[in-house]
Amino acid sequence: MATYGTILEANIERSTLDTDDIILNLTKSKAAFDITDWTANITVNTAKDGSGVLVFEADGVVFGAATNAQIAIDMSLAGAVAAGKYFHDIRIIDASGKGRESLAGKYTVTQRIPKS
Repeated sequence: MATYGTILEANIERSTLDTDDIILNLTKSKAAFDITDWTANITVNTAKDGSGVLVFEADGVVFGAATNAQIAIDMSLAGAVAAGKYFHDIRIIDASGKGRESLAGKYTVTQRIPKS
């Protein structure tokens, strides 16, 4: 659960087969709020400060009813990421286009055996 306005450290662990969306549950004053026209963006890099190699970026949109304050980040490109240890940050962008880094941390990808 992310609280909008506070930068939280959140480590993400995924496998090389994972392509499901990341769902962010936003709260303000510990309650859901209307996030009509809000978006999000995840950036994954080889360096914590972003000076390394950009591994991938993905965007998110409102998930379900905007009053539920949920954003789904499309992780379909993440399946092409090689196993390894990376770093991520997630920006939340409000309806007026103002953004804020809200989550940051380690992004670990574990190798899995592909299914036929």
